[in-house]
Amino acid sequence: METFLSLMITTYPELLEYIASCLPVPHVAYGLRPVCKGTAAILSAPKYKAVRLSQSCPAFAFQERWGCNTAYTQLKLSQRQQLLSMVAATGEVQNLECVMAHAPGCWGKPTLVSAARAGHLSVLQRLVAKGATIDAHVLDAAAGRSSGHGLRPEGLEWLQSGAQLQSHVQLTLLATVCLSTLTLLPYFLRRIGPKRLLNSCEPHSDPPLSLYRYALQAGAT
Repeated sequence: METFLSLMITTYPELLEYIASCLPVPHVAYGLRPVCKGTAAILSAPKYKAVRLSQSCPAFAFQERWGCNTAYTQLKLSQRQQLLSMVAATGEVQNLECVMAHAPGCWGKPTLVSAARAGHLSVLQRLVAKGATIDAHVLDAAAGRSSGHGLRPEGLEWLQSGAQLQSHVQLTLLATVCLSTLTLLPYFLRRIGPKRLLNSCEPHSDPPLSLYRYALQAGAT
């Protein structure tokens, strides 16, 4: 098998480089380069070794680096919180669980906001299962008001319909969606209804004209 792999790599090195270009750097550094001497030689450029915590990382490699208490002894509280936020933004639930186990009590709203802003529903669901609460800051991040990213519509619907949200927070979410990216409006108009969506806007806000146009087309006014 190794002989065949070495032959393929020698014959088609550009194929290996193409595969590497499609993967996060940590997956190349810890998963692809160690396969054999040939892969390590072809993928020897610094760009294949520049691992950052803000990138998705294989669980086995992350556990090896951060899976012991000694890895955290020199970190201040603010640094542990920053680490949690960066890992949450990668969407790797297993890696986040690893840090949370060795840095208990350090995660909180910034962790949730990072996950919501990056659009990682699975991380949010795990944090909520551990007792986290969703507030307006998390909802803003989930709707992509500040970053332009955020959760997909089905993720926003999970937040809106979840038992962890109080009724006034549900309205805040709806208002947030109204005033954020318009690409979400058709989805929520179908699921929730134009009247409820319009009525949920904050009293002193000015929903975009496109929202009223959608509502008029749906026969809400």
